[in-house]
Amino acid sequence: MWKAVIFCLVIVASVCGEEDSKEDRRIINLLFSDDGRRILECWFTYILYYWPSSDKATKQAALEKMFECMKKGLEASSG
Repeated sequence: MWKAVIFCLVIVASVCGEEDSKEDRRIINLLFSDDGRRILECWFTYILYYWPSSDKATKQAALEKMFECMKKGLEASSG
């Protein structure tokens, strides 16, 4: 599902914006790679735990959970 959303955003950006550059293609390739999926999964998990009405301790715990998730995902992909 999220791939379809990103694909649509890329199409809209390429139609409305300038020519695709190497940097744009690199970012898109990262999003569709295993590392990119792990990062997006961690980020969405963080969003689910983070609510604007939450207190500071809850927000900090959600942020730490996201960093741990990203760290584990990236270590798994590099090792």
